[in-house]
Amino acid sequence: MENSEIIRESKSILRGNYGKVIFPFLIVIIVNNLLSSAEVYQNLFSISEIESGVISLAITVLITFPLSVGVASYSISITNDLFDSNKLFDGFKIFVKSAVAGLIYYLVIILGFVLLIVPGIYAALTFSQVFYIISQNNDIGIKEAFKQSSTMMKGHKWQLFKLIIRYAFYLILSVFTLFIWALWLIPQMNVSFAIFFRELNK
Repeated sequence: MENSEIIRESKSILRGNYGKVIFPFLIVIIVNNLLSSAEVYQNLFSISEIESGVISLAITVLITFPLSVGVASYSISITNDLFDSNKLFDGFKIFVKSAVAGLIYYLVIILGFVLLIVPGIYAALTFSQVFYIISQNNDIGIKEAFKQSSTMMKGHKWQLFKLIIRYAFYLILSVFTLFIWALWLIPQMNVSFAIFFRELNK
């Protein structure tokens, strides 16, 4: 399925249903941004930059990564016309697996960017499906989830990269609407990524 078809389907799925999805996605974004911001802890507790960075990383592992699995699960439920916002908490049901998988993903990408920007992007794309895989198969091992993502993404990295860039461009343009357009774009983007995963998983 081409990216244009993926975007068209995501719009079709969400048409008339944006009222159900805007608030859940907005809450996740606000929570993630607040809890994972080192500056928030630095200003709140008057601590050093290193200490606030450690707290930020810990919160990211404990909350943001399980939420990422939840967003994947929720987005997939939307493609199945379920719109079950309780899916956002699915990552906390497999808390340890979500946190460890997220941490490994984070470290692999950081290592890639330390080497060069391109390896970091390559790693991010290669293992981009890990959260979706875990959300749909709670029993899968972490190592196997990474292997499966790598296998699924063979020949599809460029397509996902273009899809990401496309939505990034739209989100940048949303500044001219005071980010109001982003309220519609973010659900559409996540549903598009879920459709992309569904197509790979066939």
